[in-house]
Amino acid sequence: MEEGKLAKWLVKEGDPVKPGDVIAEIETDKATMEVEAVDEGVISKLLIAAGTEGVKVNAVIAQISNGEAPPTPKSDGRGKATTKQAETQTRTDAKADASGGKPGEGATEQKAKNDGHRLRAPEQKAAAEEGLHDPTLPEGVTISKLILEGSIFEQIGRAASTNKAQLIIMGTHGMKGFQKLFGSNAMKVITNAETPFLIVQKDTPLTPVKKIVVPIDLSKESLQIISVAGEISEILDAEIHVIGEKESDEFLSHQIRNRVLYARKQYDDRKIECKVELIKSGGSYAKKILAYTEENDIGMIAFAYHSESFLPQFETFAQSLITNSRKIPCMVLNSKQASSLYF
Repeated sequence: MEEGKLAKWLVKEGDPVKPGDVIAEIETDKATMEVEAVDEGVISKLLIAAGTEGVKVNAVIAQISNGEAPPTPKSDGRGKATTKQAETQTRTDAKADASGGKPGEGATEQKAKNDGHRLRAPEQKAAAEEGLHDPTLPEGVTISKLILEGSIFEQIGRAASTNKAQLIIMGTHGMKGFQKLFGSNAMKVITNAETPFLIVQKDTPLTPVKKIVVPIDLSKESLQIISVAGEISEILDAEIHVIGEKESDEFLSHQIRNRVLYARKQYDDRKIECKVELIKSGGSYAKKILAYTEENDIGMIAFAYHSESFLPQFETFAQSLITNSRKIPCMVLNSKQASSLYF
């Protein structure tokens, strides 16, 4: 994005502002973006009228004085006026498109500016209006904004890797419309990232997670979730349930039992409370996992996503878990090809 329309002022001259306060909205052909004050003071002058088209990125649109009245401009000796007033510049904080579009495309990169700050009143109000149950952050938690250009499906994983993030928290509304043909947006993001994801739905209950189910199958890749699930369990002080499907074939039965027992040993060594169970085979494994969560009051599902499908976002197993009807959160790790380390 190089320019946009100053759609609306949210402040007027004489209003006090502080860093992070939303003062205006800029419209582009891609999205409506918020402009925030970058300094504390009083709006002394609005330099661009609401409705003005072609406002350039980083153009000065308002002035903020540090007192009650703006100082008188002085000449700098070259015929230009100078002032000690802080100049508020356009800052395009693009909101992610809930439908899974590309908010990065058309959003200004702002040199990947990362400006950590606490959630402030205007942002709390906006968060509440968008459906968040509690926009207030716990003590010691900060929010940092990072705006990048490009495909949301690729940039999320890339940004997480660059910033050494240990977890990506992402919402999903499931598959709607054409997504049933081309795969959900959540799965497209997951398949392009190495960082673990915590997937929540709109009405995911805000209750303590005391039990986590870790489904294991005959693939080596499914074991890759063990360590990550253990770390979350230690943070939440939650019990882990490792489950697998019973197999009628003697060799396969021995194999799945070894995998489940291997997982339990890992948790026993870390002194994490763990239960194991082999559930009956036949039918959809995903449905049996979801039934297990309901029967055992499970608060989170943790699994490694792996697929040999040409288009892995079509994988119904993962789709059905992350969009489960109980709306419990899912931790998903996009597994790499496992080596012969296990079995």
